[in-house]
Amino acid sequence: MTSTEHAATLPPEDVLSTDTSSTSWGSQVRVLYRPWGPLAAEKVVRGLSNPKYHADPDTVSKSGFWLLHTEGPAAFHSHYVVRDAAKTESSALSHGTLLHDWLEQGSEEFWAGVAIAPSSTVTPTGLLGKQSREWARENAPDKKLISPNEADQLEKEIARLEGDPKFLELMDEKQESEVSCFFNLDDFPCRTRPDLICGGKVVDLKTTRETGLYRNFW
Repeated sequence: MTSTEHAATLPPEDVLSTDTSSTSWGSQVRVLYRPWGPLAAEKVVRGLSNPKYHADPDTVSKSGFWLLHTEGPAAFHSHYVVRDAAKTESSALSHGTLLHDWLEQGSEEFWAGVAIAPSSTVTPTGLLGKQSREWARENAPDKKLISPNEADQLEKEIARLEGDPKFLELMDEKQESEVSCFFNLDDFPCRTRPDLICGGKVVDLKTTRETGLYRNFW
């Protein structure tokens, strides 16, 4: 069931879920928001490529702060100063990127740019394999190849999003996507790149198997 939860503050403890993870491939939609005071960006850049944004040496993003908090200064130095750390890849990250591409591009452009491998070409576990890639080279060389399972999951998530009134309200107010903002927070140089700006609201789409959202979202 799709649930829309608009929360500026945490609810009472007795309604918080104690289950903080899930192995389900379910597709719930939850819209949570927190009102913040005004925060003026010193510089707003449109059209900045994703690699250039992430390579900016003078500012720190939320990801950098989180890495510093969770893994410490050595990991931060490796990832953001000398930049010799291997990039993290995972199926969850790849899937989240696909859903974000759909959000920014719109359904028509997104689906025109992907190719769904035939079921006969995937591995017994449903993953892309050698036969899938050979099929793509011959039939869809310029498209992003995804498995039938991935496509099915995306379709379920998109249906949940498009069935959520708050999400549709935000999309009606869509102004811009991937705008790079540079600002000082407590005199520290920071950057952020929200997925969308809708009616003056900063919108960020998150994909997660987290179920204890009220407890852990903030």
